[in-house]
Amino acid sequence: MIEWCNKYMGAKVTRNSMQAGDAIVVAIDEYPQHLGILANHVHSGLSIIHASNTAHPPRVVETRLMFSRHQRFIAAYSFPQVDLWGV
Repeated sequence: MIEWCNKYMGAKVTRNSMQAGDAIVVAIDEYPQHLGILANHVHSGLSIIHASNTAHPPRVVETRLMFSRHQRFIAAYSFPQVDLWGV
């Protein structure tokens, strides 16, 4: 997954420079396997918009972005050529 993201996604950014509109790859438990879009959380900080198969019913959800030993940051990518806010 990381090899594909590095080849086809936007410019790689650091964890400290991530912002709303960037894509993020996280590892759930052991392997990088989850991709989401960052947004501004309603109560400050960042949130992640992602598909959740643990939601009932499974659906796309937005949750506060929090890292732990079970959900680890792997990489983030920005898309400077895309104007998300000019729509």
